[in-house]
Amino acid sequence: MHAYENDRLFLNAIPCSAVLIDAHGVIRSANEEFQGKFFKSNDNYMPGILIPCLTKASKSKLFTELQHARKRAQPSSIFMVQLENQTSKEKLEEMFAFLQPFSSYDDQVLFILLLMSAPYTLPPQEPLSQRMELLGQVASGIVHDFNNLLTGMIGFCDLLLQRHSPGDPSFQDVQQIKHSAVRAARLIQHLLDFSKSTPSTERVFSLQGCIQNLMPLIQRIIGPKIFLSFRHDAPSSTIYGNLDIIEQMILNLAINARDAMLNGGSLDFTLSTFSVETPKTLTQGTLDIGQYVCLEVKDTGAGIPLDILPYIFNPFVSSKEHGTGLGLSNIAKTVKELKGGIHVQTEKNRGSIFSIYLPLHKGGNTSKNKKFKNL
Repeated sequence: MHAYENDRLFLNAIPCSAVLIDAHGVIRSANEEFQGKFFKSNDNYMPGILIPCLTKASKSKLFTELQHARKRAQPSSIFMVQLENQTSKEKLEEMFAFLQPFSSYDDQVLFILLLMSAPYTLPPQEPLSQRMELLGQVASGIVHDFNNLLTGMIGFCDLLLQRHSPGDPSFQDVQQIKHSAVRAARLIQHLLDFSKSTPSTERVFSLQGCIQNLMPLIQRIIGPKIFLSFRHDAPSSTIYGNLDIIEQMILNLAINARDAMLNGGSLDFTLSTFSVETPKTLTQGTLDIGQYVCLEVKDTGAGIPLDILPYIFNPFVSSKEHGTGLGLSNIAKTVKELKGGIHVQTEKNRGSIFSIYLPLHKGGNTSKNKKFKNL
C-alpha cells in the first residue's frame, strides 16, 4: 500500500474529516479527524477499505457522485450523507460532503472527500444559505492555515534574497517566488475578508501597468514553447477596482491559454479603449453607454468545444481533464461587479479570443478613444 505521506500531511492541515478515495470509494489516505470520526480509534484505521458507517443510501449516493466526477460530467459536487448509529432509536447523523478530483498515482485518479457535520437541522426555507455558511466556516479554517504556510515561504525568500546579490542569476527567481507568495497571501486575505463580510480594498490604477508587471511571471507560467506579446495603444487604461483580483483574473486567462496550447503557440495581450454609444450585448454581460478599456487575450490553441461554450462561465464547468471549472466563473463575477462585460470568439484548432471590457475611470483621458468594434 502506497504511503501517500505528502498527501497525509496536507489532509491533516484540513480542519474537518478529509479522506482520499479511489473511483470505487476505497480509502487510500485519511487525516486524523476522519480516523477518529469513522473508526473507534486511530489504531483501528486501515487504508484499503470502504468508508465505514455510511448508510446504504449514502454509499449509493457517494458511488454515483464518484462516477460523475470520473466522467467529468460533474467534476465537483456537494451532497448530504447519513451515518449509521449503534442504536436504531438515535436519529441518523447527517454530514455535508464535498467531492473533488485531487491527484493521480500509478495512472489512477484519486478524489478528496471532505465531510462536515451538520450542527442542526436545516430550515426548509434556507437550506442553501445555511449550507454555504457552514462551508464558509470550513474554508476560513483552511485559509487561515494556508496563510500561515505562505508567511513562512515569504520569510525564507527574504533570507535567500539577503544571501544573494541582485547580479546573482538566482536573485530574480527568488524575487518571483516571493512576489507570487505575496500575491497568494493577498488573495487568501480576500477570502478571510469575505468570510468576515469585510469590504474589499479598491482603488484607481493603470491596467497597462498591471499587465506589464505581470509579463515576467506569465512568461514563466506559459513556458518557452509559447511566444508572449503585449501591445497597447490605449491613451489611458485607468480603471477602478481591486488590483489583486484583476491580477488573478489576468493570470487565470494566461493559464487557460497555456493549457489550450500543449504543443506551443502564441499568446497575445492587446489593450485598447472604446466608446460605446448604444448598449451592446456580449457573450457575458451587457455594456451600457460609456467609455471602456478592452483587454484582448488571444491564443492559438485548440479552441473551446461548441457544446461547452454556452456554459463556460458557469461554476464547475471545464473542458480540461483536471480543471475545477472555477477560473472563468470567478472572472465573470469580477467583471460583472465592475459593470463590464466579456466577449468570446473561438474556432476549433485555431484558438480563442477573450475580450474583457472594463469601465474606464472617469478621470482617464478618453479624447482618443476608438469607437466600439462590431462583435
